[in-house]
Amino acid sequence: MLAGFSLGGMVAAQVAVRAHAAGFAVTHLVVAGTPLGRLPVPAGIRTLAVEHVLDLVPRIDGRENPVRLDLHGSRVLVTVKAGPALAPGFRLGALHQATAYADTAGAIEADPPGDAVAALLGELRPFFGPGQRVHDRAALRVGSLTAQAAVPLYLHSTVDEGITRGALRQSLRRLAGVYAVDVYQSRGGLATTILWSADVLVRALEPWLAPTRRAAVYRGLLSLLGRRRAVGIHLRLQARETPGLTWEATLQRMPDGRWRETIDVIVDDRARPEAVSRLFPDGVRTRVVLHRPDAFEPVLDAAGV
Repeated sequence: MLAGFSLGGMVAAQVAVRAHAAGFAVTHLVVAGTPLGRLPVPAGIRTLAVEHVLDLVPRIDGRENPVRLDLHGSRVLVTVKAGPALAPGFRLGALHQATAYADTAGAIEADPPGDAVAALLGELRPFFGPGQRVHDRAALRVGSLTAQAAVPLYLHSTVDEGITRGALRQSLRRLAGVYAVDVYQSRGGLATTILWSADVLVRALEPWLAPTRRAAVYRGLLSLLGRRRAVGIHLRLQARETPGLTWEATLQRMPDGRWRETIDVIVDDRARPEAVSRLFPDGVRTRVVLHRPDAFEPVLDAAGV
């Protein structure tokens, strides 16, 4: 079985065609958000395609997928067209997000919309049985964070124009060593000082203590917050490897445009002294750092995109 999302689905389909011609036993192809209308998938490769109704990408080849539902024949291509729930003020680009398609795929698997889809899902289950080995690879653009597996995300509250679950997950799912994130709106100090707080459970604190690492995290989150007229973020981290230590950082825009970063460390009686001295050799006193206004602007990759 070969599978892919968006361009990855196009690559998977091309590999399926060439592998089948070379004599490999390719029996199934699964794609999401991928144009397949002009690609002749060989007989014997049973294909399941997932498309969001308003997503433009599956239509860039100018042709709808052919409908081949004869599950007893050799040429099978089943396309599921879904309309995911949309937040007020959504943009079309949100429909072509990997996380949005993952949510749709989960809904289809839980409640197949037709007998043909249910039958194909049943055929796919042996590929995910016991004894499987997963090899995960990702391409990396210059200036980008390494792709990571998605993490659980819990959203306490939002407003019509606030941060959405999908938008936050796009940034937070790429943070290494994260187990879970609980995000909610808060107000710090004045009533007009809107902050977004995130309680994060991580594997280890070390990666978060490096200034360059924090800058990458801030950059990703602030790109979301800025569009929603928020003025800052508050991160509260606890690590499984160091119980009893809570690391907190508040990043807030000042009237002159600069960013004020305040870092606090809370130590309780569960913390091991050797862990505290290793992570914080200069002590756990409050630190305040001022950053220039453009310190967390998006980083351009080599192509300037």
